[in-house]
Amino acid sequence: MSNFTECPIFPDNPSRCTNLIAVRRTSAAISLIGCIFSIFVIWLYKRYIAFSQRLIMYMGIAGLGMSIAFLMGSLHPDGVLCDFQAYLMTVFEWGVLLWISCVTFNLTINVLWKKTTEKYEWLYHVVCWGLALSIACVPFIGNHYGPAGAWCWVVEDWRWRLGIWYGPQIVALFILMIVYIYISCVLSRKVSTWEGTYDPNTERTKQLLKEDIRPLRLYPFVYLAISIFPIIN
Repeated sequence: MSNFTECPIFPDNPSRCTNLIAVRRTSAAISLIGCIFSIFVIWLYKRYIAFSQRLIMYMGIAGLGMSIAFLMGSLHPDGVLCDFQAYLMTVFEWGVLLWISCVTFNLTINVLWKKTTEKYEWLYHVVCWGLALSIACVPFIGNHYGPAGAWCWVVEDWRWRLGIWYGPQIVALFILMIVYIYISCVLSRKVSTWEGTYDPNTERTKQLLKEDIRPLRLYPFVYLAISIFPIIN
């Protein structure tokens, strides 16, 4: 057990590991509170009636699960608890990424074709949760979950880590960034053409912008902002 009370990534200075775990848990606790608050507000004011708000709620649920998994982070010995924590982290990290991707996809449809994808809401759940759960099972092949520094995740194998998470995340972030920039440019051009006489189509577009586009457009950007620095690091 002593091997796991010492930090394997800072063997000469185990206090760094303690500090790292403390910082991670603190940020996870803040994230947990934020997710609970977001979900509670959507429920309290019945904002879930709007499809865009339901997407935010689903994303918040994934973030809630990820925060719980991060709060579990500690120097666990290899075993069931360690594997469970690693599995939860992978499931909900993927869940957040996939729901952000769905938000971006819905935004793209809203902006380019002035339509909503609400009728495919069930498919969003199948894709997001189904893919997340399936991908998280892959490291069980060959027992690739285990102690990974200051917590449990995919063991020290860069190929597995790149394939299971970092590779897809980098690709997804690049695509999200390009799409977000394009959406912003399209919106700016459309807004600049709305000045003038009354037009029913323009009014419908404005209403769609108010109900679906504006509440969602910041979320991909926030995810990009908080994800890019850990990857670079």
